[in-house]
Amino acid sequence: MADEYSVGAPPQDRDNQTSTELTKVTPEPPADPNDLFQLRTRLSKMRSTEKLRTILDSPSPRQLVQSMPPQELLYTLKEIGIVDGAEVIELATKEQLRSALDLEIWKKDKVQHDEIFDWMQLLVAGEIDAAENVLAALDPDVFVLYFKQVLKIYKRKEDEDEPIIDTPGQLIMTPDRNYIVEIPYPAEDPQSPMLMAAVNLFLQYGYEFNHRLFETMLNSLDSDLEERAYQFRKARVEELGFFDYFDAIGIYQPLPPKAKPLPPIPEDVDSSALPIFATPKGSGLFHQAVQRIDSPTTQQRIQAELIYLNNKVLAADQIDTSQQRAAENSMRSVLRTLDLGLEVLLEGNESDMASQLLQQHHVEWVFRKGFSELARLRRKANKLARDERFTLLKEAPLSLLGEPYVTVLQELRQLKPRFVTALQHPKQRTMRPFRSLQEIQITEEALKTMELLADLFFQDFGFNHSALVQLVADDSLSSPLHREDIHFSHLFLTALAQFVLHDTFELKPLQGREVLTFLQTIFQEEETPPHTLNPALQQRIEDLLLQRPDTLASETPRLQEILRKIWDELREEASYLPLHQVPDERFLHLFLVERPQ
Repeated sequence: MADEYSVGAPPQDRDNQTSTELTKVTPEPPADPNDLFQLRTRLSKMRSTEKLRTILDSPSPRQLVQSMPPQELLYTLKEIGIVDGAEVIELATKEQLRSALDLEIWKKDKVQHDEIFDWMQLLVAGEIDAAENVLAALDPDVFVLYFKQVLKIYKRKEDEDEPIIDTPGQLIMTPDRNYIVEIPYPAEDPQSPMLMAAVNLFLQYGYEFNHRLFETMLNSLDSDLEERAYQFRKARVEELGFFDYFDAIGIYQPLPPKAKPLPPIPEDVDSSALPIFATPKGSGLFHQAVQRIDSPTTQQRIQAELIYLNNKVLAADQIDTSQQRAAENSMRSVLRTLDLGLEVLLEGNESDMASQLLQQHHVEWVFRKGFSELARLRRKANKLARDERFTLLKEAPLSLLGEPYVTVLQELRQLKPRFVTALQHPKQRTMRPFRSLQEIQITEEALKTMELLADLFFQDFGFNHSALVQLVADDSLSSPLHREDIHFSHLFLTALAQFVLHDTFELKPLQGREVLTFLQTIFQEEETPPHTLNPALQQRIEDLLLQRPDTLASETPRLQEILRKIWDELREEASYLPLHQVPDERFLHLFLVERPQ
């Protein structure tokens, strides 16, 4: 199968040159591998135009290009531009290009046709030699699958008239008049010039090539082609030291509670075949633990395991291997999770023991211990997100929670949960990877607070969730103006106003004048705003809430935090309002206010 659609120089002369003359390679003097490596190191720091010129002007450009690992070649070509890098493509080997395409045009087990289209622009640009190299490097089944999905092939029967085909594109009949090729796109479509150039190239390869190609396109199933190509591609990338997505994604599976630790790899294992994308740089607990290890051999083993781990994460995250910065970001994320894993394994013991842990366990084990903590948070977040008591409107799920809790649940429910900094610094609104066990504990406390909110309002306070949903649906409220802005704080302040005014803690919408009376009671009017909360009334309310018979000692800090946020919100939104007139509707949004009849 591998040779059935081998693309190369056609048998016909091109510009009066034979194919032998076309493929003649000017010999280069042997280059020192160290010199090539040093030049490649310098190339990595150059701009794209300078990079191309340096490659082509080097003493041994072919040896330089062919010394690059596939991912480095891919990165270089993406930096230069596929079409601008045509001369570099001509210098690469078929195996290099095939491996680069294996990394570029697949996502999980699916071929990405847009990526192939970018490489096919070589045909439009007239870079035929480079285009032929790419076509020859494509997996044969991918070659057929791609053109099968962008071209239509019709086979004529003997003595049959030419069929009438209604198409906005163009029709091309093969010289033997056995096949009609349809380019099913209008002339102005970017696909049209590329496909026209491809078909014209194919026709130069003669009857045997086109007969095999067109018959396979007519008689094969897309699913069979893609599955077979995927299996070949999977084997090839694994030989390069890469991981298949479906093998790598297990890195994010939580460890069972009694899972046995992974042993370290043998220290004499050669890790040079692993594709290296990013140099580990860090200053956290993992880095410090490695630095404390005296044995250089053990340090090298840990380094190899780290690179192995990062490549697994790259595959699981489907990171574009041509994006160096993305790979470096991945390494930073891996190191943070390793710091976290060491904290979990230390269980509060001295950090000096971290070095001993790394000597006893595989780096991947440490990573998975850290990630298992994040997965535990994700499970809790998913459970809370399914609680219908947090939602009043289907189009605004979890809206009763308000911020930052809604964002916390959203960030935790991702494959790679992230920390919401507002839990530590309320004025911040950034999300980033978890950096410590303390941040996990802070987030876990926030989840417990959310769970307490639902139980507090709909069990302890006795508010009826269904009645609240109906109240919102009836459009009987004038405030808050947007129903998705109703949070637990609105329910509490509304019921609190009813308690202060009528001595009944119930969720009954207020009238505008009742809001004014409540504000006059809860605030001590100052000559110059802001007004201050009435400390005696504030203390009475807190005592009533915190000293309920059902309040557990463990709940008290959370209840205090809930009240603190409500008082802060009340001060921020209402302490500047005049206390001698009913506030404008725009300033009533802290309460459920009924629409005037």
